[in-house]
Amino acid sequence: MKRIFLSFLVTFALMIMTNVESMAQCQSGYTNKKVQLTIAGCNYEVEICYQCGVHNAGEVYIIGVTLLPNQSCTALPLNDFIDQLYNIVNTYQFIYLNLCTSLPQLAPCPYQSEQVITYIAKCWEVELIEYFSDTTYVYKPCDDTPYCKEVSSWCYVFPSNPVQYQKTIVSRTYINGTECSDEWWELVLPTQLNQVSNCVIYPNIPCQ
Repeated sequence: MKRIFLSFLVTFALMIMTNVESMAQCQSGYTNKKVQLTIAGCNYEVEICYQCGVHNAGEVYIIGVTLLPNQSCTALPLNDFIDQLYNIVNTYQFIYLNLCTSLPQLAPCPYQSEQVITYIAKCWEVELIEYFSDTTYVYKPCDDTPYCKEVSSWCYVFPSNPVQYQKTIVSRTYINGTECSDEWWELVLPTQLNQVSNCVIYPNIPCQ
């Protein structure tokens, strides 16, 4: 009986480790891509896992955002930065222009045709890394962070020039994980190479 119980514990631990590793990288069936974005005057390299869906426009989640070095800009506080990051990534036009470029034309409003699924991380940390011989910060979801799975449907406003898109929330589901307790303003940025900050809460996660 003890051997059976021990075997169960080992198997359970391996399942947890595998899940954490898969969320830190791209899960099976997803594609990894790096996209450059400008947020509040600073340039970032955003590493994304995405999947172009059969019954939706696509699914996306972020695994890391690197502040590109050698810039004369001031990065936003973490909370405001993540707000703007998801405001860009969590849209049909971002998926259409950067990821799933062969999507069909959206239906005119009020018809809702294409859905976007975005996984929004609750807990974030910052690591000081070396990037092409320079040091910089990478922002990333903490291991086994809780997520908000947001499903939204999209249509385009007709007529509009330039094209405007309209978003409707279909559902929001909270995915449990390891909760963090530090508030975003309690973030302590690392000062040594490969050092990782404390794990802090992104308070504007849609699922509460």
